Amino acid sequence: MASTASVTLRKEGNAYQGLGLVSACLFSFCFASACQTSCGPSNQTPITYADGINRDRDTYESTAYAGGEWLHYPSQRRFVFPHNLRTSNYDIKAYVAFNAYAVPSDDAGSSDIVVAAGDILVIEKQTEKDLGVRNDTCSDEYLYIRLTAHRTVDGGF
Repeated sequence: MASTASVTLRKEGNAYQGLGLVSACLFSFCFASACQTSCGPSNQTPITYADGINRDRDTYESTAYAGGEWLHYPSQRRFVFPHNLRTSNYDIKAYVAFNAYAVPSDDAGSSDIVVAAGDILVIEKQTEKDLGVRNDTCSDEYLYIRLTAHRTVDGGF
């Protein structure tokens, strides 16, 4: 036997009692479900990716930007990038694409690369030795990371 729920609305001044309760329930349901991930647990062991490239003492790249194979970055994947920059004062530029060999720009000027934003790139740690990230979405992508250290005029941090 199906059950039905009813809400009684009573006019009280210019507001209705019960309407606020119904609105609050709908509001909390919509936002609570939006905040939860249905893609599985995010407690995967981080993968330490030790094959990154130090272009110079101030620049680290996870892979080659153009022509290289980007890192498979499925839902809930966690990476740790040991970068050898010797500072935690660095910019993080992260990009994702839907194929491992991303095309920065083709003859028509289009690209399959976008800036990693929001829950695609959750920074779990940023230290002078390494960077930890997590894909907190349900999407399956490929990742490229570029770190650039900030140094003073005398070469220090």
